Amino acid sequence: MATDPAMRNLFVYLVGFAGTGKLTIARAFARLVGAKVVDNHWINNPIFGLIDPDGVTPLPDEVWAQVAKVREAVLETIATLAKPETSFVFTHEGVEDDPVKPGGV
Repeated sequence: MATDPAMRNLFVYLVGFAGTGKLTIARAFARLVGAKVVDNHWINNPIFGLIDPDGVTPLPDEVWAQVAKVREAVLETIATLAKPETSFVFTHEGVEDDPVKPGGV
């Protein structure tokens, strides 16, 4: 765990295509600096699991509003309940038509 004050309250945001190793890198880096990982699947999957996406059929546009609620709950929890010195490593599967604008998780 990092003891260097410069490595406290650090926010790292990893963006990449599926299967590029974002979570692997996030976990390794988090171990080095004592951060918590917030993987994009942990935010998306509670909603995706309810609608059984097949990977072929486009997701309904409405799904993103529900995902945004989960994301907001995660970010609000970090902002209000996490210890101020806690560091986080976020992952985000960035795709060309992703409705989430830069800065989202």
